[in-house]
This record gives sequence, structure tokens and C-alpha cells, in this order.
Amino acid sequence: MTDKPRLPEDEKQKEKKKKFYLTIFIVLLLLASFYLFWSALTTNPEEKAKESQPTPTTETTSQEAQKQEEYTIYKVQPGDTLFSIAKKFNVKMDDIIKINNLEDPNKLQVGQELKIPAVPTTQPTNQKSSTSQEQP
Repeated sequence: MTDKPRLPEDEKQKEKKKKFYLTIFIVLLLLASFYLFWSALTTNPEEKAKESQPTPTTETTSQEAQKQEEYTIYKVQPGDTLFSIAKKFNVKMDDIIKINNLEDPNKLQVGQELKIPAVPTTQPTNQKSSTSQEQP
């Protein structure tokens, strides 16, 4: 007969434990939300953009002492593939592999710095048509 009055107290303790754990869960959830919100506020989007922007540099190779080869340094971002990087800079994947001596191009690491070969630019020529003549 003494067991019956204990059951409601055991249930009360179970309810207290549930409320306690629920409170802890809510507090942790709020802390995590506050952290994410705060970090988003303190991150400067301009600095983030500068980090992902390529930095142009020049390098003299030992094989071609006379010729200077221009390239850009690119820091690999999450989700980048060699194909996407090559497409972004309008260069061939093989050129990126060659200039960086990549053994396995499928194993890029976030933050890894890659040399991106410069694409030769062609300048448009401004030629006047032979049919256009100035009249006095």
C-alpha cells in the first residue's frame, strides 16, 4: 500500500526532469542562435569578398628566364572544383593542373592557393572604314 502514493511523486519527478531538460535545450538553442546572429553581424561582407578575389602576381620561371609568366593566385572556396575554377577564369583545367603540379586534381582543399594562368587578352582594333571619308 505504500507503493501507490509513491507513483505520483515519481511522475512529478519525471515531469520536473522533463521541464529541466527542456529548459536546458531551449537555453542552448537560444545561445546558438545568438552566436550565429552575432557572427553574421560582425562579419564584414567587403572583407569576405576581398578574400575570394584573385590576387594578380607575376613570376619568373627557371625554364624560361627571359619570359615572365603572369598568373593569379586563387584561394579555393567551399564547393569549388577544378572545373568550376577553370570556367570562372576562362582557362583550361590542364593549364591549372600543369602550373600547380597537381597530382590529383580531384583533391582540392578549402583554403588551398592555386596559380591560375593569365589568359592572353586581345585588344580590339579601331579601324576606320575606307568608305568613310571626310568632306570639306
